[in-house]
Amino acid sequence: MDLFLETPIEHTYEPLAALLHGDPERWLPGAERMGEQLIFDVGLGPRGRRVQRKVRASLSRVQPFGHGVAVHVEWQALRRPELYPTLAGTLRLERAGPNRCRLVLDATYRPPAGRVGAALDQALLHRVAEVSLRDFVARLVNRLTEGASATNPTTPRG
Repeated sequence: MDLFLETPIEHTYEPLAALLHGDPERWLPGAERMGEQLIFDVGLGPRGRRVQRKVRASLSRVQPFGHGVAVHVEWQALRRPELYPTLAGTLRLERAGPNRCRLVLDATYRPPAGRVGAALDQALLHRVAEVSLRDFVARLVNRLTEGASATNPTTPRG
């Protein structure tokens, strides 16, 4: 199943792009290193009642393109990966104006359990996947803007 999420960011592009070029533990929400891979939580719901799952992720190097930078990302559940979707996609940070940019997640995920999983995904779980990825993107945007503002407090935010 394909997902395309785009989030506007009221922040200048340069400090966010610089942060993406650095250590992913500084910009990826809750990330911890496990060898070459990163571990972080993907989930949904408010604090205290949040449902989440740890995922093991692999990231490419940040690659520049016409009007931004891109990072290829893949992840799967850390425990019992056969029961959860796997995801592969690209995170793109793009310029959108003098003091604005946008973060785009263009991804494909594969539901578990073959045909049965695909049918459940079509009926219900696609919406759960979309909500959890929106939550991930929102947390990522918060982490990026907080990190960029902390690094350069004179950078305009909007």
